[in-house]
Amino acid sequence: MTNWEYYQIVGIPFVTFIVFVIFFNMWPGYKLEKKPKVQHHRPVNESTPFLPKEEGRVFLAGEVRGTYDKDWKETFDYQLVIFMAATLAGLILATAVYIPSLFSNGTFWLYQAPKPFTMMGVSILCGMLCRKYCQRNDQGYIVTTGDSLFKVNYTRKVQHFMAYFIPLVIHTPPTCDCEGVIETAWGQWLTLLTFALTIKPLRERFDILMLQFNSMDRPEDRPDTLEWITLGNIIPGTIMILIFKWVIPPANAPLVMIIVFVTGLGDGLAEPVGIFFGRHPYRTSGFQNCIVYDKEGLKCQSMISQDQFSRSFEGSACVFLSGMIFTSMCYQYFDSAHQFWICFWLQGPLMSVAEAVSPHTVDTPFLMGLGGLSIWAIVTYF
Repeated sequence: MTNWEYYQIVGIPFVTFIVFVIFFNMWPGYKLEKKPKVQHHRPVNESTPFLPKEEGRVFLAGEVRGTYDKDWKETFDYQLVIFMAATLAGLILATAVYIPSLFSNGTFWLYQAPKPFTMMGVSILCGMLCRKYCQRNDQGYIVTTGDSLFKVNYTRKVQHFMAYFIPLVIHTPPTCDCEGVIETAWGQWLTLLTFALTIKPLRERFDILMLQFNSMDRPEDRPDTLEWITLGNIIPGTIMILIFKWVIPPANAPLVMIIVFVTGLGDGLAEPVGIFFGRHPYRTSGFQNCIVYDKEGLKCQSMISQDQFSRSFEGSACVFLSGMIFTSMCYQYFDSAHQFWICFWLQGPLMSVAEAVSPHTVDTPFLMGLGGLSIWAIVTYF
């Protein structure tokens, strides 16, 4: 890297940031109108102090959207248990067929143990933070409003990022030779297990699991919190990581970290930036699981729900900048400066548009899919 390239890599994101600040201050801002605070009329210690779900409403960060009163076997929690069992069986079968020696590889399994425990430790610390600054009802769930200063949105983003980051950074030594797709899938499954342990019957019985759930249970996501964070983000994100780790040449494989950091940190920072500094909001739709809805006898003609949620252009600008910054951090893994500059100028707008058009809580497949596809195309054809 030449000095001139270094100055460009450092200077362009900084100048872009200044341009965004000037632009957003010159653009007249506004706020989405808040709804009447009906939830304030009911005491916090009541068993279900939640607003009923109304189709077509716009939910702001921190506003309570639903309840957890339904039988868990009629919800996504039951589907998640079946999914975890099926994927475990699939992993055991794939390992037995392709790399049976992995079962007796003590080094590999020794390095897998810290992944779920680290994830659970992060969840517990974030849950303690939520309980310190937020109230809870008598079932143990966090209660906030759109006006609450501290929101679960912040700690949820930490969970979101760590779910991808931990399996990638806690890896086996080179002598183990166990960094393939199947081995990576085992690490991701163990991380997903920490989310599966927070299904309703377990979290309402064991407080430590409720503590973990508190750290990711955004009130505006209820009663779909676990569904949206796993089915809408963690599972497709895991699949994306495995696919791109397989198709991108080994010498360029660390470039996968670009989409992990943009999705985890860039999109993660977009939420608090939007909440504190967002004066230019726009709306996005939510996601609904048609399998669960069909069981209820409801007509689910689309996976896009009628409920709407608030985002901001300031938050999208944060994703734009992260595309530049995290691409810069991976300069040495490109085959040429030409490849780097194409990716540098492409990731910002591509990732910000992907985040803007994706449904609420389903931005991961859009961000990782488009970002990873572009990186693969660049290192393959340029």
